[in-house]
Amino acid sequence: FLLNAGQTFIEDNTSVRDFYNYYLESIPSKTTVYIFDLTDTHKILSKNPSFRQDFYRIWIEKYNLLDKRIRVIHQKSIQTRLIQVLLEFQENYGYTCPDTKDTIINSPLNQEELAGYLRSSRVSVNNTIQALKYKLLLDYDKKRIVLKKHSFSNYVCDNYSICS
Repeated sequence: FLLNAGQTFIEDNTSVRDFYNYYLESIPSKTTVYIFDLTDTHKILSKNPSFRQDFYRIWIEKYNLLDKRIRVIHQKSIQTRLIQVLLEFQENYGYTCPDTKDTIINSPLNQEELAGYLRSSRVSVNNTIQALKYKLLLDYDKKRIVLKKHSFSNYVCDNYSICS
C-alpha cells in the first residue's frame, strides 16, 4: 500500500482479527489504497531494495505470528493452550501492578471469544479458568485477567512454549 506524505497505515493485530469484520484501517480517511497485480508487485520490489526489505520484514513477522498461533492450537491440552495464550496476552496487553507485582491483562477477548481463539468450547475454557483460579494462579473477571506474581514462571520456556 502506498500512502501520501503524513498518512499512517494501521493493521489490526493478527492474533485477534478473527473477531472483527475488518482487517485494516487507514488514518486519515482520505488515504488512497492502490491494488497491484503480482507482476506489478514484483517490479516494485525489484526496483526498490529498501521497500523490498520492509515488505519482507513485515511478511516474516506475520508468518512468525501465524506459525506461533498454529503451534498453540496444536497443543492437545486446553490448559496448556490457555496458559500459552495468557502468556501471549501478558506480553501484548499486560502491565505489572506496582503494589502486588501481579500482572494485569486487559484482554481484547471475552470468554466466548477466548474459547474460539483457543479452538475449544466456552465450557472447557471456563472449567480451566476455574481450576487455575482454585490453584490461586489467576483471577478472571470478564475481560480483566490478573496473573498472580510468578504464577506461570514454571511453564515458560521460549515463544510461549510450555516446559515439561
